[in-house]
Amino acid sequence: MCRTPEPRICRLDVKFEQPFAAPPLIHVGIVGLDVSNRDNLRVRVSAGAISAKGFTGRGPDLVQPRDLDVEVSWLALGRSVSSRTEALLHLAE
Repeated sequence: MCRTPEPRICRLDVKFEQPFAAPPLIHVGIVGLDVSNRDNLRVRVSAGAISAKGFTGRGPDLVQPRDLDVEVSWLALGRSVSSRTEALLHLAE
């Protein structure tokens, strides 16, 4: 369940397994959607508070009494800390 001060918004903190050297570019997309045909559909997903260690995903609050199921996928693009360390080691040689 997702509870936030903002009505109808769900936030989820995502932590990367390994940190990036700098905040990466985050691509968020809807990959699955199941909705009743009784209502109009407006769904937005996004990433915010992006850091080298993670980000906050935002999407619809599925606790609302609607027949709605949203599946979201994300991709982080950036330089890893280990690749930066390897590059610095080559410069030192």
